[in-house]
Amino acid sequence: MFCPHCGAQQPDGAVFCGNCGQSMVGASSAPQAAPARQTPAPQQPFAAPAPAPSAHHGLGSSGSNFQGTLSAATGFGKRSLAMLGGAVASFVCMFQPWVSLPFVDKGLDYALQQAASGSSTAMIEQQLGGAFKAFINTSFDMPHVFSLSGSLRGIASAANTYITQMSSYADLPALQQAQSAVGSINLAANVLTIFFVLWIACLAALIAGVVLKFVKKNDVVLIAAFGATAAISLVCVIASFVVNGQIESNLVSAFTSMGSSSTAGIIASIKPFIQPAFGAILTLIFSAAGLVCSFVLKED
Repeated sequence: MFCPHCGAQQPDGAVFCGNCGQSMVGASSAPQAAPARQTPAPQQPFAAPAPAPSAHHGLGSSGSNFQGTLSAATGFGKRSLAMLGGAVASFVCMFQPWVSLPFVDKGLDYALQQAASGSSTAMIEQQLGGAFKAFINTSFDMPHVFSLSGSLRGIASAANTYITQMSSYADLPALQQAQSAVGSINLAANVLTIFFVLWIACLAALIAGVVLKFVKKNDVVLIAAFGATAAISLVCVIASFVVNGQIESNLVSAFTSMGSSSTAGIIASIKPFIQPAFGAILTLIFSAAGLVCSFVLKED
């Protein structure tokens, strides 16, 4: 017989199961299938809910997305992008006019007004004067300033030769003044040459700084280039005003001492003589902005 509880075979007539100890009442001679054990289902690990995407609204998100896209494309943060933008803008502005001569246009306009005031062909003279002004360049970039320094040396050399020839015949005070003027012209030519060399050095430093920024992620050269470019453009702006004041005072005092008050009035009507052009001013702004961004902005 078999136990009705565990299914173990027991001898006939057994009252209790020798295997599980349960009563053998109701035992049969057929084996009973052992009850199937229920295996608990494996528990799934806890999964945290995915965070909902944050929503961005307004122009700030557009600017952030654009800056993020640009940063991902170039590998630079906003500090580096601002520095590179300042370097490119400064490089372009360095080839724009740095020195302006407004007295050329003013002097020509004054001459045309005087000529047309007592002439019956005033309209023709004004048209010819306008066409003549179109061929006059009153603003110079740095390469033309360098060529101007060569012209000044040629003028000084010719004047020095003439003064030397004249001094062999007579020793006049005017020749000594002319000799001093020739020395000033040579000095101005040398200053323009040195200024042009410094301008070339700043261009080379900007290019080298941008290359090192891209290749080595090193911005020391670019920061130095910003400082040098801002300094040289600031010197150009200040020197233009200083030289203009000296020219004006010298001309007015010279003609006033000779008793020519009318000429002094003409000089006063056509001033200023030298001014900084927009190229020098924009170069100063962009280079100074790049220098400030390198110290103020963060890369992220």
